[in-house]
Amino acid sequence: ERAPLWRDDLRGAVVGLSSSTTPVEIARAFLEAVAFRFARLREALRPVAPAARIIGTGAGLLASPVWAQMIADALGETIYLSDEGQA
Repeated sequence: ERAPLWRDDLRGAVVGLSSSTTPVEIARAFLEAVAFRFARLREALRPVAPAARIIGTGAGLLASPVWAQMIADALGETIYLSDEGQA
Protein backbone atom coordinates (compact mmCIF):
# COMPACT_ATOMS: atom_id res chain seq x y z
CA GLU A 1 0.00 0.00 0.00
CA ARG A 2 3.03 2.28 0.21
CA ALA A 3 1.37 4.44 2.84
CA PRO A 4 3.17 6.41 5.54
CA LEU A 5 5.23 4.14 7.76
CA TRP A 6 6.13 1.90 4.79
CA ARG A 7 9.62 0.42 5.08
CA ASP A 8 11.26 -1.02 1.99
CA ASP A 9 14.07 -2.53 4.05
CA LEU A 10 11.83 -4.91 6.02
CA ARG A 11 11.34 -8.51 4.99
CA GLY A 12 8.83 -11.17 5.96
CA ALA A 13 8.71 -14.90 6.39
CA VAL A 14 6.07 -17.58 6.33
CA VAL A 15 6.60 -19.79 9.37
CA GLY A 16 4.75 -22.73 10.82
CA LEU A 17 4.13 -24.48 7.52
CA SER A 18 3.67 -28.21 7.47
CA SER A 19 2.99 -30.79 4.80
CA SER A 20 -0.72 -30.35 5.52
CA THR A 21 -0.73 -26.56 5.01
CA THR A 22 -2.90 -25.75 2.02
CA PRO A 23 -2.44 -23.02 -0.58
CA VAL A 24 -5.74 -21.50 0.60
CA GLU A 25 -4.38 -21.23 4.17
CA ILE A 26 -1.25 -19.49 2.90
CA ALA A 27 -3.29 -17.08 0.78
CA ARG A 28 -5.55 -16.30 3.74
CA ALA A 29 -2.51 -15.59 5.93
CA PHE A 30 -1.22 -13.10 3.36
CA LEU A 31 -4.60 -11.38 3.11
CA GLU A 32 -4.90 -11.20 6.91
CA ALA A 33 -1.42 -9.64 7.09
CA VAL A 34 -2.48 -6.92 4.65
CA ALA A 35 -5.71 -6.38 6.61
CA PHE A 36 -3.76 -5.87 9.84
CA ARG A 37 -1.45 -3.45 8.05
CA PHE A 38 -4.50 -1.41 7.01
CA ALA A 39 -5.64 -1.51 10.65
CA ARG A 40 -2.29 -0.10 11.76
CA LEU A 41 -2.62 2.72 9.23
CA ARG A 42 -6.18 3.42 10.36
CA GLU A 43 -4.98 3.79 13.93
CA ALA A 44 -2.29 6.23 12.80
CA LEU A 45 -4.94 8.32 11.00
CA ARG A 46 -7.62 8.11 13.70
CA PRO A 47 -6.45 11.27 15.57
CA VAL A 48 -6.97 13.42 12.46
CA ALA A 49 -9.98 11.57 11.01
CA PRO A 50 -11.77 9.84 13.89
CA ALA A 51 -15.12 9.55 12.12
CA ALA A 52 -13.85 8.85 8.61
CA ARG A 53 -16.01 6.56 6.53
CA ILE A 54 -13.91 3.71 5.12
CA ILE A 55 -14.63 3.14 1.44
CA GLY A 56 -13.17 0.07 -0.25
CA THR A 57 -12.44 0.07 -3.97
CA GLY A 58 -10.88 -2.26 -6.49
CA ALA A 59 -12.04 -5.23 -8.48
CA GLY A 60 -10.40 -7.74 -6.13
CA LEU A 61 -12.15 -6.36 -3.09
CA LEU A 62 -15.48 -6.13 -4.89
CA ALA A 63 -15.16 -9.75 -6.04
CA SER A 64 -14.42 -11.12 -2.57
CA PRO A 65 -16.84 -10.56 0.31
CA VAL A 66 -14.48 -12.64 2.48
CA TRP A 67 -11.58 -10.25 1.81
CA ALA A 68 -13.78 -7.22 2.54
CA GLN A 69 -14.91 -8.82 5.80
CA MET A 70 -11.31 -9.60 6.81
CA ILE A 71 -10.43 -5.94 6.45
CA ALA A 72 -13.56 -4.81 8.30
CA ASP A 73 -12.77 -7.23 11.12
CA ALA A 74 -9.16 -6.03 11.37
CA LEU A 75 -10.30 -2.38 11.39
CA GLY A 76 -13.15 -3.03 13.79
CA GLU A 77 -15.46 -0.94 11.64
CA THR A 78 -17.68 -1.13 8.59
CA ILE A 79 -16.24 -0.89 5.09
CA TYR A 80 -18.45 0.64 2.45
CA LEU A 81 -17.72 -0.86 -0.95
CA SER A 82 -17.67 1.40 -3.98
CA ASP A 83 -19.06 0.23 -7.32
CA GLU A 84 -15.98 1.63 -9.02
CA GLY A 85 -13.63 -1.12 -10.16
CA GLN A 86 -10.63 1.15 -9.63
CA ALA A 87 -10.51 4.46 -7.85
